[in-house]
Amino acid sequence: MKFNIILENWREKIFQYLLNGEKNGLYLYDENNVQVDKRIVDCLRIELNQLEWTTTLAYNNTILFIYDNENEIDKYKYSLSEEVFE
Repeated sequence: MKFNIILENWREKIFQYLLNGEKNGLYLYDENNVQVDKRIVDCLRIELNQLEWTTTLAYNNTILFIYDNENEIDKYKYSLSEEVFE
C-alpha cells in the first residue's frame, strides 16, 4: 500500500478517535497487527502539532496519546509510570 493511502487511513482513525473523545491512547498497529511505520507516525504527529494538538508516544512507541493541552498529558503521566512515555 502506498504511503499516502496509509497516511490517509490513519488520519481517518485519528479523526474518529478525537470525535469519540477517547483518552486511552491510539494503538499504533494496523489490521494485520503490524506496527505502523515510524514515518507515518512522525507525519501524523507533525500534522497534529500544527493543529495545536499535543501528542506523546508511550509503551515503546506503540500508543499515541493526543491531548488539547499539556496539563492533560502531565496529569495522565502521573497516574502511570514515567518510563512508559518517551
